[in-house]
Amino acid sequence: MADDNTPAFPIPDAKINDSDIASEALNVRRRINWSSVLMVAAAADCFLLAVIIIKVQIISFGYANEVNVIILIGQISTVMALLVLGNSYSKNQFLDIKVQLWLIARSCLIVSMMIPIYFFVCHAFGISLTAHSEKMCVATVVAAISSVPILSFFRAAQIAAVQTLIRLGKLREKIVVVGVTQTAAHFDKIIRSNERCEIVGYFDDRRPSRLTNEVHDLLSNYKGDYDDLLCFVRNNKIDRIVVAIPWSAHERLNNLIRKLRTVPIRIDLCPHPTIWTFPQLSVSRFSGVPLINAANGRLDHGHLLIKRAEDLILGSIIFLLLVPLFVVVSIMVKLESRGPAFFVQGRHGFNNKIFKIYKFRSMYRHSDEKVMQATRNDIRVTRIGKYLRKYSIDELPQLINVIIGNMSLVGPRPHPIPHNEEYATRIEEYFARHNVKPGITGWAQVHGFRGEIDDESAKNVN
Repeated sequence: MADDNTPAFPIPDAKINDSDIASEALNVRRRINWSSVLMVAAAADCFLLAVIIIKVQIISFGYANEVNVIILIGQISTVMALLVLGNSYSKNQFLDIKVQLWLIARSCLIVSMMIPIYFFVCHAFGISLTAHSEKMCVATVVAAISSVPILSFFRAAQIAAVQTLIRLGKLREKIVVVGVTQTAAHFDKIIRSNERCEIVGYFDDRRPSRLTNEVHDLLSNYKGDYDDLLCFVRNNKIDRIVVAIPWSAHERLNNLIRKLRTVPIRIDLCPHPTIWTFPQLSVSRFSGVPLINAANGRLDHGHLLIKRAEDLILGSIIFLLLVPLFVVVSIMVKLESRGPAFFVQGRHGFNNKIFKIYKFRSMYRHSDEKVMQATRNDIRVTRIGKYLRKYSIDELPQLINVIIGNMSLVGPRPHPIPHNEEYATRIEEYFARHNVKPGITGWAQVHGFRGEIDDESAKNVN
């Protein structure tokens, strides 16, 4: 049998020599920092917005002297503020092209909607605008709308460039793991599939002979003990230190953290893999006590405020524009069959609160108390109702619900209460869809899930 000083299996030399440090230092100089990339992206957006706004104003007035600096700065600041609030320049969301395109479109369109509101307020209070001011307002709207495709194209190019840098290894996050444990092995397995980061070394204060065969694969990247760790992180560009020591080893963990606080690097504690089964986790402090948040079914106040402003502004504008259509459709519904023009029914809303939803009536009135789902070629649907349902015109009165505040423009569709209760017995966590306000349209409609709902589509949608 091997004595205590003999390793259970061969490991590489734990000591760090000068050539390793020199090689890593050269690699550091060639690497690009994520913060720099995001700052460049934000600066590029500001520059593009300035070019677009100035160009539109010059085209509108014919000469450069009429460029309004106040409007220029205000428009750029508003769009950039909305992008920042939407986390457009966060590392976690920057590479998501769908999220980026949505944030750009939303920010620019909100700015474009602010000008009609300005016109409306001026006319409401009897404030007359000069022809020059009106022309400037129109130019501002045109610039905001024109910015959507241009910024979207450049954002797609930026994302493609960043992805190329990641593949070349120029933008990978360098991670050091402390503790050659089962938790570290699970962490290593996940990180290997993520091309945005890499583990550059493992460190442990235990002798190699005490490390189990279960973590044998990690030892090919074993660098040494805690003293070697401090030397390594001071001489190399390390972005993050992940501590995978069991939390039950209090004294060992505390001593390690005290040592690591002497280096200017982010330090994270890796919990037991059991906690990883929760889809969303965050850490906060309540009365000084650290808590791990496993679920939070509500949006933060900032996002709620932005979403409500969008609903109120856009919903009101769309409703005012569609008032003539409302009148025409109401008359047609009344003329074809007896009954009211609007169909009103109770639905589950935010937090399962029941509200009254408004729709154009598309069916003949019936006395059956049982709520039956509409089907294809349903005999209850009127002639005009077929066209209303086909083009979703029957849903337009829900703009009233949006303005009132019990619905949103975008969100999960509200189903009849009996159907909701039935789906809740079949689909796990079904009622989690009511953690946000229901919407006129949502994910399901965008992906083609419209009309009659069967078991399979209900699971996909919810």
